[in-house]
Amino acid sequence: MRFQDVKLRYKLTGIFLTMSVFLVLMSAAMHYTNQKMTQHIHDAYVDRMNATQLVNSCHVISKEIAQIDQALLLVPLNQAERNILLARKQEKFNMIEQLLQEYELLQTDERTSRWITELRQAKTNFQSTANQAMQMIVQDPSRQPYQYYLGNAVIHRDNMDVLLRVMIEHSSELAEQQGILGAKLSDTFVVITAMLSVLTLFMAAYLGWMMNRLITTPLNGILVEMEAVAEGNMSGLSHYAPIDSRDELGKLSQAFDRMARALQNHLNELAENSRNIYRVA
Repeated sequence: MRFQDVKLRYKLTGIFLTMSVFLVLMSAAMHYTNQKMTQHIHDAYVDRMNATQLVNSCHVISKEIAQIDQALLLVPLNQAERNILLARKQEKFNMIEQLLQEYELLQTDERTSRWITELRQAKTNFQSTANQAMQMIVQDPSRQPYQYYLGNAVIHRDNMDVLLRVMIEHSSELAEQQGILGAKLSDTFVVITAMLSVLTLFMAAYLGWMMNRLITTPLNGILVEMEAVAEGNMSGLSHYAPIDSRDELGKLSQAFDRMARALQNHLNELAENSRNIYRVA
């Protein structure tokens, strides 16, 4: 079956269904694109914020360890109190290590790996020299363990603080870069939306042209001939070609052609009869 032979209502239904499906697909594509971009920006932002929080937590715990050391070195304590503080201090060091491991899962570039290695080394040196100062309290208090702590352990703790501040700044830079990337992705989404909108307009224009070609143009042709016949002008019938289709418009055009030609034949017969009567008279 030719497309021209399909009934008009089916053609219109097909056109509207095509337009509806196209609009649904465009809407789904824009929604999917927006969702993916939003999710990507959100995930990256969460990673940056988590990284910054982890480093800040390490910095806070480092200060807590320094406070515990001061209590161990400067405050008179019995052995039970000293053991409690030492256990708490070791727990703080373990917390720093756990936070660094979590940070490594979020930040994997070469500079970050180097900083974490240096931070672990500084933490180990700080822990070692601080423990030596603690042992001096028990073994030889006259060696002034607090002065030893200030001259040795504090240096390594300061190195830890410097590395932690550098890592915080690095995470902030990454967060800023993520913000720039988010802005670029938003611009990209705007461009994609504009392109899809233009494509939708072209699709609507094409379907409008199809409807004009299928309905409006044939109807205009029939209407012109009908107006000419209504005014008594039958000259156009000699070159009028009915629509070659089996849909409603084709049937209407062919019926009009038969009616107009039958009318033309009738008028010709009337004219011939009039001439015969005139000759007889």
